[in-house]
Amino acid sequence: MKKLLSLLLILFFVITTIPMNTAFAYDGGLLNGKIMNRGNGLDITQATQTLITDNNESTSIGLNASAIPMVWYKFDSPVSVSSYKVKSTAGIALTLYDANKKVLYTTSPDYPGNIGTAYSVTPTDAVTYVSFNTLLTDPTKTNTVYEVDIFSTDIAPKPPEAPLNLEANGGNAQVLLNWKTTSEANSYNIKRSLTLGGPYTMIVSNVTKTTYTDTAVNNGITYYYIVTAISANGESKNSNESSATPIAPIESGRAILTVKLITDLEKEFDLSMEEINSFLEWYDARDAGTGPSKFAINKDNNIKGPFSKRTEFVIFDKILTFSVDEYSAE
Repeated sequence: MKKLLSLLLILFFVITTIPMNTAFAYDGGLLNGKIMNRGNGLDITQATQTLITDNNESTSIGLNASAIPMVWYKFDSPVSVSSYKVKSTAGIALTLYDANKKVLYTTSPDYPGNIGTAYSVTPTDAVTYVSFNTLLTDPTKTNTVYEVDIFSTDIAPKPPEAPLNLEANGGNAQVLLNWKTTSEANSYNIKRSLTLGGPYTMIVSNVTKTTYTDTAVNNGITYYYIVTAISANGESKNSNESSATPIAPIESGRAILTVKLITDLEKEFDLSMEEINSFLEWYDARDAGTGPSKFAINKDNNIKGPFSKRTEFVIFDKILTFSVDEYSAE
């Protein structure tokens, strides 16, 4: 019995004293098993293989603040980052870059890095380059780094912002659209409705400019438009809605333009059809929120008094209604 007890004690001693590697499970770690690059800046100087991404605390690399202070990795496409873990003998700063090597986020954990702690980060955009830069008070010393990894957020990368200042202007069997450029957008989708507020139907996609002429319209019908921006991260929210009514121009003759103001005062103007069309185009553009607030009408055809020119201005927000009565100039 004593021999058996002694044998068990020996086996226990042997088992508990055998050196074992400590492995760390990085479920969802984006750098797990990746080959990191080591150097000074985001340029390849020496591959670290997977010594600090192999989930093995017993393997490591050395970083020197004055010579080779950084390890980094470049993803093929942008990723989102929510936290990271580090095991090192000195402080490690995490820096996140976009595809143009612009810094999106940088920070440093407690000193030294503790692999049991997940440090949260809050970058504003998806990242492409990830670097870990050593922090040493004495640049002649070496920071031993055992493990690093980053973890993805559940929030998808942000789509581009919605286009701004969409304007629609009606012409003869066409509507001209224009809007402001949206940062991050690769292209735009244009959607149309016959009803204020939608629902909208896609009429064209992959528009790379900030203007578009819709020719699949009929004169006399009001169309409502919105535009969305597209990037690799998805589709933006809708732009503002803008509407326009295509109108066929009146080619010849003359007409009496009667404008009734909000004061109930009526104004009559004897105009050519070219002038009538100019008035209609101005009114539609102003109704869509573009163009000047007033329209100049030439009254030279009925000059009274010692004037070389007479011009009357009609103010958009003073107009209640107006009518156009054509007549033959013969």
